[in-house]
Amino acid sequence: SNPSGDFNYRIFNASGEEVGQCGNGARCLARYIHDEQLCSKEVVTVATTTSLMHLKVQSPTLITVDMGEPNLSPEAIPLKVQSIADYYPFEVDGNIHYLHALSVGNPHGILITEKVTDELVKNLGPKLSAHPLFLNGANISFVEKINDETIKLRVFERGVGETNACGSAAVAAAVALQLYHNGAELITTILPGGELSIYWQGLGHSIHCNGPAMSIFDGKINI
Repeated sequence: SNPSGDFNYRIFNASGEEVGQCGNGARCLARYIHDEQLCSKEVVTVATTTSLMHLKVQSPTLITVDMGEPNLSPEAIPLKVQSIADYYPFEVDGNIHYLHALSVGNPHGILITEKVTDELVKNLGPKLSAHPLFLNGANISFVEKINDETIKLRVFERGVGETNACGSAAVAAAVALQLYHNGAELITTILPGGELSIYWQGLGHSIHCNGPAMSIFDGKINI
């Protein structure tokens, strides 16, 4: 137990690296706590190394994670730049790519593009993720805006590679869309693994990530 949360929550990527935030993992954790009846509260608070999150199981097909407020400060990301900006130039193989960057408990770079392609995700993704401007690396979101309420998203996750879905990246992309690209308060994010809806009322407010979680395996391990 944690003084500021009902549960402690630690997240490790496939690389073995511990990270501060995982929106999809948080929804799975909420479903597990609910299914195992580990806590009778309607809203469960969980603490990670960087964040305090509030989880609510609305139904098995709708779990809401309050992921706190986004942080645009370069020091918080952390990003090696002189001052805060709407977007930042990243040079890769002689080409300049302009990314939004922010933290939602972990670092995110967001590239808005006309079309999200394998070439971008598989070739540019790892180079941006490990770019020296990101002092601790970053998750890179490739975003295709369909309209003000809908985006397509593919994510190259730091220490992992491309994943089918990334809740914190969906949240970061929605924030960038709303701040810089006329995005709505409620944005549907279409990922290869399914859809998430992100609700954010703007700066000074917490972001809410809504989506399903299902149990697919149960087992025991000796540590």
